[in-house]
Amino acid sequence: MIKYEFLEDETVIINSYILTNYEIKNVVVPEIIYYRLKKYLPVNRTNKSYEREIKAHNRLYKLGLYKDHTKDCNLEEPIKWYYELLYLILGW
Repeated sequence: MIKYEFLEDETVIINSYILTNYEIKNVVVPEIIYYRLKKYLPVNRTNKSYEREIKAHNRLYKLGLYKDHTKDCNLEEPIKWYYELLYLILGW
């Protein structure tokens, strides 16, 4: 079961490193958008933006980099442009 924490300015996915690319695209991202809207929280990002950030966190985790920070994924609302660029590169 996927665990989330929804805050005004971010969504946290607990243990996001265990997610597959299929789950990220077809389960996690639609659920995040659905629950943020249901809780009247802002959604300022596209589906692809969410996907790329989660995938980037997972790649860094699997490489053994920053494991304490990359095992969970904090999706900020709104995202800064330079993070968006970084996730575009790492999360293709």
